[in-house]
Amino acid sequence: MAMAVALCAGTAVSAGCAPPLKEFLYCQIKGGQKEVEVCFDDDAASYRFGLIGGRPELLLNRRIPEGARYYPWQGVGRSIAEAIEFDNQGYVYEAYGGFDRLTGADESIEASFGGIRITKDGSKVTELVCIPEIVQWSY
Repeated sequence: MAMAVALCAGTAVSAGCAPPLKEFLYCQIKGGQKEVEVCFDDDAASYRFGLIGGRPELLLNRRIPEGARYYPWQGVGRSIAEAIEFDNQGYVYEAYGGFDRLTGADESIEASFGGIRITKDGSKVTELVCIPEIVQWSY
């Protein structure tokens, strides 16, 4: 289901996923010293967010589809992108990652992307965007 593809490994060092989970997304967040790692398989998903190399500020472990939802690439469009959502005390944390197929042909333009969208009751609270050069996303 998930074939690991390191889009831009950069110098990132992630904690790694506990088997049998596989890496979905790892990145460092723009403008700060935070990182996010999301792991998953057919039945479960985990979300870890916090200081780079530090203890997690938020750690979520959820079953799919109870508490976590996986949205695979639909097979169309300019970008290959996927997402996993996590429910947590009225908030939804949507981890997303992808690759822009058109800019990917031009090596001078960063084609990978990722981030976390946080919503409450359907309204956007914030969005944390990954540093493109550090994004590791698997599909």
